[in-house]
Amino acid sequence: MLQEEAPDDYVIATGMTNSVQDFVEMAFGLAGLDYQQYVVIDPQLHRPAEVDLLMINSAKASAKLGWTSNTTFASLVREMVAADCGALNVGPDSSNKSLAASYGIAERAASHGVSTQI
Repeated sequence: MLQEEAPDDYVIATGMTNSVQDFVEMAFGLAGLDYQQYVVIDPQLHRPAEVDLLMINSAKASAKLGWTSNTTFASLVREMVAADCGALNVGPDSSNKSLAASYGIAERAASHGVSTQI
């Protein structure tokens, strides 16, 4: 993008679709937590005319830049959880306990003022 002669807008995406719930379930699951114990969904914040499916098309980036996605949804979520665990100074140990049980992720997150309400 930066090497192009003229600036342009590009969409960078996998072309796959995942819900916020998919993300939350996977992220909390990687930490050994049940998201339903921590996440509160406020029905008043639901969009009244929500579309059923959103999928982004990165064909322009592919055609003009030769760009292709090489990161899966699961690997992106794992990377994000690992970064958050690093920021909270928590991580897996050799006993293979869950992250939550081994390092008190929920308690440490709460002590840092992290809110899980969406």
